[in-house]
Amino acid sequence: KRNNLTYMDTYKLAPYSTKKFYVKCLDCGEFSDKKIRLGQLTYSGYSCKSCSNTISLPNRFMRNLLKELNIDFIAEWCPSWGEGKFYDFYIPSLELIIEMDGGFHNNDTKYYSAIETKFIDRRKDFLANKHKIKVIRIECSYKGSDIYKNEKDVINNTYNKLYDVFNLNYDLLETIMDLSRDKDK
Repeated sequence: KRNNLTYMDTYKLAPYSTKKFYVKCLDCGEFSDKKIRLGQLTYSGYSCKSCSNTISLPNRFMRNLLKELNIDFIAEWCPSWGEGKFYDFYIPSLELIIEMDGGFHNNDTKYYSAIETKFIDRRKDFLANKHKIKVIRIECSYKGSDIYKNEKDVINNTYNKLYDVFNLNYDLLETIMDLSRDKDK
């Protein structure tokens, strides 16, 4: 159940109030999953889980694509059997997981080496398959720091991996990429 608090109503509350509210993103209209303290919003602001530019472009792209296709999904899914690991997108109706494999899957990071990351990915795939859930991995890595030079690769990889699953239209993918990128401008 969502609150009916309007923007003007917030002026009637103390800015560091401990009252909690669901927050509606002004850009995409999606509500927060849980209530957030007004004081936290005053101090930190709100970062939408769907469209914020703190989410990687490939994940925003996939989220927007699934929403456009009217497919029910769970983002950042952490199943009880997953050993604390998160999966990018889970589609319950298809028993399908989509993983958007970005640059850190092929490079060392301050947390894991590329070899450790590949091991973790193989383990996640094994666990999902053990529970009869198919995993599709879409390569989204890019050279350097500019993913925008490789948007076509992300689109092509998505098209090639998911065409049979969703009967995709290539033009739709380009439109969704444009929509996903707009938040960064």
